[in-house]
Amino acid sequence: MSEMTARTKHRLILGAILCIALPLLFILGARERITTDVFSLLQDAGDERDAEIVKHVVDMQSRVIAIRIDGPNARELGEYAARRLGESEAISRASVADMYSFADAAKVLNEEKALLLFPKAFSDARSEWENEGTGRDFESWYASRSAAALNEFLASPESIAMSDVVTADPLLMLVNAMKNADIGSGNNNLKNSAVVLAETTGKATDAQTQRAVIAISEELRAEMAKEGAEFHATGATYFAQRSEALIRADVLRLNILMTIGLGIIAVLLLRSITGIIAIALPVLLSVIVAACALFGAFPEIYALSIGIGCILGGIAIDYPVHILLHKKSGEQGFGPAFARIRKPLFLGCASTVAVFSFLLFSDLPLIRQVGLLVASGLICCCALSLPCLEAFPPKVSSDALSRRMCRLKVAGNKRALLLISALFLTLGTAAFRLQWGDDLDTLQIPMPDLLAEDAIVREAAGRNDAKLFAITGQSLGEALSNAQETNAASGLANSLCTPAEVKEAMLWIETHGESFQNQFDNALEEAGFDSTMFEALFAKAPSASAAAQAHEKALVRLSKALPAGMGWMMGRTDSGAWIVSEGAQSAASSDKVLSLDTRALLRDAFGLYRTDTARLASAGFAIAALLILVTSGPRRGLRTLAIPLLSTAATLGIFGLAGASINLFHIVGLLLGFGLTLDYALFTMERGAGKASVRFSAITTLTAFAVLALSAIPAVRGLGLSVSIMVLTSLLQCELHGETNDEPLG
Repeated sequence: MSEMTARTKHRLILGAILCIALPLLFILGARERITTDVFSLLQDAGDERDAEIVKHVVDMQSRVIAIRIDGPNARELGEYAARRLGESEAISRASVADMYSFADAAKVLNEEKALLLFPKAFSDARSEWENEGTGRDFESWYASRSAAALNEFLASPESIAMSDVVTADPLLMLVNAMKNADIGSGNNNLKNSAVVLAETTGKATDAQTQRAVIAISEELRAEMAKEGAEFHATGATYFAQRSEALIRADVLRLNILMTIGLGIIAVLLLRSITGIIAIALPVLLSVIVAACALFGAFPEIYALSIGIGCILGGIAIDYPVHILLHKKSGEQGFGPAFARIRKPLFLGCASTVAVFSFLLFSDLPLIRQVGLLVASGLICCCALSLPCLEAFPPKVSSDALSRRMCRLKVAGNKRALLLISALFLTLGTAAFRLQWGDDLDTLQIPMPDLLAEDAIVREAAGRNDAKLFAITGQSLGEALSNAQETNAASGLANSLCTPAEVKEAMLWIETHGESFQNQFDNALEEAGFDSTMFEALFAKAPSASAAAQAHEKALVRLSKALPAGMGWMMGRTDSGAWIVSEGAQSAASSDKVLSLDTRALLRDAFGLYRTDTARLASAGFAIAALLILVTSGPRRGLRTLAIPLLSTAATLGIFGLAGASINLFHIVGLLLGFGLTLDYALFTMERGAGKASVRFSAITTLTAFAVLALSAIPAVRGLGLSVSIMVLTSLLQCELHGETNDEPLG
């Protein structure tokens, strides 16, 4: 077969792979199945039922946007802003956060007071009457107290807002409940301020939702400015949009710097466009094929796993580099060069694949996705490197390139190597000073302006989400009972009746209801009220046997009637029900109380991801080490493994001395660094392999990851630093080893 025929054959093979892989990615709906919602990672941590409830509540919270308007006509401007927001397709509903916006919830409370309010109010009243010991009969005492409270309420501004739902309430249970629940949740000390709450139709990470919310917000900001009012807005949508914009700008900047850096290396060393294509093509193909494997294996793909997994290019680029630099002058094609180095090439690939393959045994989808993406990508790149070089032979002399890479003479020095090894071991002892940090800040660029806006809005809203808890149960009634039993109930949750209280009240009504109603009617008439107002209360009272079911239905009605921005406070999923309340910190120790501190939840989730990755990676390291020892022999195998192990120790020690916090991304950087440094060690220990390919691979990799270390995103910066330090420390060790041939191979 002629050289041209062989080249055409390889090009057809590569073209067929592209023709299959690219349409397959489109068919699999790759773009639509990628999620950028970091809160979705919470479903993988903790108890499955509790995790689903927390994830659901957090998702509902993330849809809420809050707006504060400061000005002389804040109330009117707030109502206008709520109407404008409600007209947007991105907003499902919006309202001013005060008592006026609770009309639907107030109506439900009034209609269902026989189940939701009366039992507790009646029980409290009985206790108060007994403690007072006035000697008066309970009915007349209760009627006069209710009449006085009603007269006081009718003189208040709140009565105007509720005049259509509460024409006359002799028990005043509705008004008392709303006062106890602190409905409106606004800070009354802030005059001339209004808070508007709205719920988005899509997730905070949905690009279309972000664009629509930002657009209407900017329009409102301009209109408020014309009215002399200040406009402040916050919510997950704003942070997600800004994060995406800043990350996009950061990635663009890094790509430009990386392209410039690699371009300079290509000009100085390769001096060939075809050489760049031959090295970059197998890496590109491996990423595409690995992405097909990923989307074929998982229904939903984390953007985070793709971001981490695509660093496989940092390892994969070594394979075509090694083959290119080991081609001797006069040889036809790259087959002979590949045959000479296939042992270290395959061994390095197999060892690294073993490490990442162990991640497939994780219970966490994100970790499994990273493992599959990297492992499949490395296998693909190792297999395609030779065909790519044969299909697009670079117009660069391997001998000349090897001579350029070996121009710097560094002789093996065992004494210096021992000193360096001792130094790295000593540095490794500082790893005990490492601090583990799994903070949400590692996933985003710091945004002080948005945080300032958030603080201003929260000041007016009077809420602190860090103290919120979700009290769970199989039903809303059970969740309510758990909230009051664990002292985690507050506000509205503390005013509502539990199933036990309802059942007890219904039993009392069945026994004393008719007699009590007659006496109470007379007492109301003497106080000057219509006695028939109380009849509806008893008419709606169910039997004691049906009380629990009726009570649950009433709670469901109330949860659906909560106004915009508050719908997440009560609800049910297939896994159970929850009631959100502001409870004492001690309540969090109960298994029925789930913290809604999203930062803490994410920190715990990332801690779980980190420990799971480290545990499985350790098993992968053990298999890789065993593979090296078996194939290379104990003596050479130990010397080979010493390079990545000492580099790992030195890297951890440096982070420890610097007082850095280590997280999931540093662990992934160490995994990647292990694969890279093991590859360098294998070629260093292989006699006659030459230092040229090791140096070239290290230079290109160091250029790419040193650029990542300049990122404004802490996670990316930590990843870049980890790999850069490991590459530098391993390259220093490789240079001091004497086994490699320091001369060009040609």
